[in-house]
Amino acid sequence: MTRPGVLWKHWRIDAIGAAVCAAATLLVYFAGIHPLSTRQEASELQQRDLETVEQRAARQKLELTALRRRLADTQRSLTDKPIRLEPVRDINRRLAQISRLAGETGLRAADLQTGEMSEGTYYDATRVSVKGSGSYQAFTQFLQRLDSTFPDMGASAFDLKASGRNGSGNADFQFDACWFHAKARGKGND
Repeated sequence: MTRPGVLWKHWRIDAIGAAVCAAATLLVYFAGIHPLSTRQEASELQQRDLETVEQRAARQKLELTALRRRLADTQRSLTDKPIRLEPVRDINRRLAQISRLAGETGLRAADLQTGEMSEGTYYDATRVSVKGSGSYQAFTQFLQRLDSTFPDMGASAFDLKASGRNGSGNADFQFDACWFHAKARGKGND
């Protein structure tokens, strides 16, 4: 038979051993395994973030290449055909040219007007409004020829409405453009 005091004595040693093992396990977990696990998760998150940033950088690099190509094309076209801006004092001549072009393409320009002038850093711009009538085909031909004849003008709005007069197939139109011209003397070109 074993004595009760001896079992009790061994039980304390066993409990102390179990406590030491539990403490060692907790120490290993909190000092080693948990930090490694946390670092691993953080590393995986950073890896995913890095992949996202690399994909975005690759897309932006492609966009930059495309923009550089467009810039080079634009610079080449400006070098190939430079646009000489006319002085604003030639506005009546320009209106006559637009009226003549409208007539050549089969349009009847009933009203040509200039609008307000806006000042820019390197050039000024004046709004030009043309009202008249003609066929749809004549109007599209007018727009095409206006673009090729006057590279210093840009369309800002147009309105084309079927008039239904006499079944002629004509339409009434209003066309607004912006004429870019040299800065007016005494306004910033000193």
